[in-house]
Amino acid sequence: DGVRGGPITSVETLLVIDDQCLQTTAGFEIARLAGKEAIENTVIAIFCLVNNARLFCRRKQVGQHSVWANFMPLFHTAGCATGVLGCLQASCKMLLIKHFDANVFARLIEEQKVTTCFAVPTMLFNLLEVLEQNPRDMSSLEVITTGGAPVPPDLVRRVRDRLDCHLLSAFGQTEHSPMISLNPVESTIEQIVETAGQPLPYTEVSIQLPESNEVLP
Repeated sequence: DGVRGGPITSVETLLVIDDQCLQTTAGFEIARLAGKEAIENTVIAIFCLVNNARLFCRRKQVGQHSVWANFMPLFHTAGCATGVLGCLQASCKMLLIKHFDANVFARLIEEQKVTTCFAVPTMLFNLLEVLEQNPRDMSSLEVITTGGAPVPPDLVRRVRDRLDCHLLSAFGQTEHSPMISLNPVESTIEQIVETAGQPLPYTEVSIQLPESNEVLP
């Protein structure tokens, strides 16, 4: 229906049209359920999606040795673009997990030697709580990226102490394919907590006044 110009009714719609990707955002479904109007979908160039995934993986040092646990929804760019295309760019193994469960995830990290994932702070708190009750071997973890909510300093310290891996904060939006910025692995706790990271290569960022769009120094 999307190709023919008809209405798109499912949040899980993902259509490829020539060299562009038509993707329905999670925000649309949330707004729809709340009875509000919202932009139904975003058209993104395939080149932008693939290149953004490559730059994101390079910043978080994902390579052929990596095992990426992907439990983000595939209708969202964090799951299908950053996750799926990121694994393709890095030529690494991907574990596609339908639903996040902290107990199951902890077991998979131990059994499948997971090295990386993208998880919102709530998921990481759940994982840490599960490990307190049922300790498992987390030594394979190398780097976790997080975002979508403020990152408490306590979470960064607990991840580094208990999981012994890097925790990097990221910022993005669907229209940008999607990642805009990400902390490098050498970032300090203060940089991770107080910033959304450095812009990815070939990405221009400015701070503007909302009233006039004037670019601030």
